[in-house]
Amino acid sequence: MADRKVKNAEKGRGKGVAFSKWAKIDKAQRNMLVAVCVTSIVFGITVVGVIYAIRVLSFNATLIGEKESVISTYKTIQSNLDQMAADVDELKTNENLEVLARTRSADCASITAKDLEKAGISDLELSRTCSALRIIPDALPAGNNIEATLASMNKLLLEASNTIHIESLSADDVEMSEYEYSDDEESSDEEGEASIVPVGVSFMVSDSTETIHAALDAIERSVRNYDIASATISFKDASENADGASVGPQIELTATYRAYYSNALSFEMKTKKVCADTANEKCKGKSSK
Repeated sequence: MADRKVKNAEKGRGKGVAFSKWAKIDKAQRNMLVAVCVTSIVFGITVVGVIYAIRVLSFNATLIGEKESVISTYKTIQSNLDQMAADVDELKTNENLEVLARTRSADCASITAKDLEKAGISDLELSRTCSALRIIPDALPAGNNIEATLASMNKLLLEASNTIHIESLSADDVEMSEYEYSDDEESSDEEGEASIVPVGVSFMVSDSTETIHAALDAIERSVRNYDIASATISFKDASENADGASVGPQIELTATYRAYYSNALSFEMKTKKVCADTANEKCKGKSSK
């Protein structure tokens, strides 16, 4: 009886030890499972973080490259502006332009070449009226001013002779000839580019051969470009005028000239969108005005 009790006690202790071992094994497995799960989560977060960091670094590198490109463009523009300013300063006292420019105002008598060289934006009117740059509006006006064009032609004809007989002087419709300006020249109508527009001037004059020749020569030497579009010449025999004085053989010239003006240019503002994912639908149009 005593032996049975001892055996039962030993059996109970054996079961208790087994349960204790199983409990320890279950706890170890749970700890291992938790450790594996935590490690997996940390690894996943690390992988996602590394991928995100790589994409951020790549985007920042692209952004820095675009910024450097913009800075380089700004420097080029500034350099061009500085060069243009220097060229304009030299033109202010250019003797060749001064010969062809309009008569200087009486107020410019005391203005010296050094004054013109120092004239900046604040003295723009001084450069416009007293320097050789006053020739520019005559050369290529920035607008369609037909009255000024007619006045300019009238002045050129009178320069040849104050007594030239101007029978008529009027505006006329003309078109740009196809062979005169190609698409790659400055006659382009594309936005941001210069656009040269023709304007027609017709006149009829009659006088001696010498006077007509002098008128044509004055038009040819004009700083403003006048291209002849059509001309008709007829000869008149000697006759008497209203005062009874004898008038020698005369030439009657009817001509149409093509002058030009330039459309005003404007600054163009551009923006550029830099995207991390170039395949994004919203980022297909990277550049916009």
